[in-house]
Amino acid sequence: MCEIVRARWGKAAHITFLFFAFCANVIVTSMLLLGGAATVQALTGVNYMLAAFLIPWGVILYTSTGGLKATFMASYLHTVIIFAVLITMITLVYIKIYSSDQIYSFLANTVSYTEEQCMALFSTEGTVETTFFYSGSKDVLGDTTGTPQYACGPVPGNSQVSYLTILSADGLMFGIINIVGNFGTIFVDQSYWQSAIAARPQSAAKGYLLGGICWFAIPFSLSTSLGLASTALMLPITRHEAESGLVPPAVANDLLGGYGEVLILIMLFMAIVSTGSAESIAVSSLVAYDIYREYINPEATGEQILWVSRVVIVVFGLFMGLFAVSYVYFCNSSVLFER
Repeated sequence: MCEIVRARWGKAAHITFLFFAFCANVIVTSMLLLGGAATVQALTGVNYMLAAFLIPWGVILYTSTGGLKATFMASYLHTVIIFAVLITMITLVYIKIYSSDQIYSFLANTVSYTEEQCMALFSTEGTVETTFFYSGSKDVLGDTTGTPQYACGPVPGNSQVSYLTILSADGLMFGIINIVGNFGTIFVDQSYWQSAIAARPQSAAKGYLLGGICWFAIPFSLSTSLGLASTALMLPITRHEAESGLVPPAVANDLLGGYGEVLILIMLFMAIVSTGSAESIAVSSLVAYDIYREYINPEATGEQILWVSRVVIVVFGLFMGLFAVSYVYFCNSSVLFER
């Protein structure tokens, strides 16, 4: 992608697009590592920072050995496994354990509780005084206040304050942010461009259309099965835990116990290795072709470019592991400082 930009607009545009391409790769890989580490810690008890540092090693070994071929194999094989887990979870929620009618009635019941009832439900002794429904702050009268930490009661901004609607102010805002953010990152994400270039021209368009349909099915299925089930069953998942991506493992554990946790870990590993491999190859391609061959060694041979690519994969994996660890450490230090 950056080589096309250089051929059309010159060096200044080339360097600009290189910068944003690297930013996109770092952002996507960071989301993978932080979300994956949070899930691994919740399910296995492994230290969050240790998990964030160790996860890239699997991607490094996988990608440095197989290269772009490993990325394609991961995209096919891992997606099949992810869909198998998705179908299992949907079957459990809507056929095997519950039904669509039950989930519907549970969701209607979730928003029917008053504030006092929610506080009593999420408490240590079933009383308002022992509630942990809020963050724990007290007002001048000594009453617990703040933003609700659990899904209970009416939903402000939703049509009829219900979860059973598509008319949601927060949902609309999330959609706008998601569309704008994803358009920005995907457009300059080298992993998408290199897959298109590696494919036959007559297959690329069909492949991306099918890939888009497959991708949409994953978050849509997770949200309408495990996501709705967590709210319908009123599991004690805090707002922070939900934002960290811990809803699927919590519901899977509630439905299947340890087996559910294993399924979620398998799905997580498949997603991280597949996407992480693509991001690693993207960064190595940018460094090898757009920096090394373009500005350092214009006469580079295929063996030299391959060697640089493998070195970059290892360096980028280690950098992202250290970057994730430093981010977690910084956030924890900030929380302690505020306290």
